[in-house]
Amino acid sequence: MSRSISQPLIYLIYSGAPAFFFSLAFTVSQIYRIDMLHLNPFQLVLVGTALEISCFIFEIPTGIVADMRSRKLSVIIGLILMGIAFVIEGTIPLFMFFMREQTLHHLLQKTENPGGR
Repeated sequence: MSRSISQPLIYLIYSGAPAFFFSLAFTVSQIYRIDMLHLNPFQLVLVGTALEISCFIFEIPTGIVADMRSRKLSVIIGLILMGIAFVIEGTIPLFMFFMREQTLHHLLQKTENPGGR
């Protein structure tokens, strides 16, 4: 006997679980940046600046792709690739590679959430 999950429950899971896990991942990521990569405050500001610039650049193209193709597919691909990006961030502790990964990570975040929420 197959039992389907109700739509409100799926919405609550999709809203609550990512909020918890992204908060956890970004908190651990900041600790990793300070303790393992030994980034100084200037480098941390550069990382944040790269993140915001990539947000500005990738907002419109990812929204257009999601509208022209499939928003559902865009979200699924974005979530999978963001997980891979977090793994890559933790495996290669070099600052310049880390900056490139941050830009890639934000592109994937915009793919997961095209047009904002």
